[in-house]
Amino acid sequence: MPDELPVDELAKLISDAFDSREMWVAGDPVDCYMSVDPAQNKIGALYCSRTGQGIGKRLVDKAKEGRDFLWLTTHRPNTAAQRFYRREGFEVTAEEPPVPPDTVPVYRMEWRA
Repeated sequence: MPDELPVDELAKLISDAFDSREMWVAGDPVDCYMSVDPAQNKIGALYCSRTGQGIGKRLVDKAKEGRDFLWLTTHRPNTAAQRFYRREGFEVTAEEPPVPPDTVPVYRMEWRA
């Protein structure tokens, strides 16, 4: 994936998210991170450096607790993420063009209990 933001802008976005998102991490040192915007029921990020070990699934299960709806976007070329989210019950509901600073189209995926 292309670098889309300068590091200082990315750092500000991350800093601004701390007050408005639920966040979970796994590993020591941290190798998996997830954030959820509870106001929108949106998974804003899920990044794991180790895949195939159930860590991402546990974080998604955590995000589902107490909710009956979640949504997220994933870059269209990221077929591995799409397979993972489909296994977790998410379905593609829309294809969206890139929104700057993104340069890659995304799929919107939704989960309902």
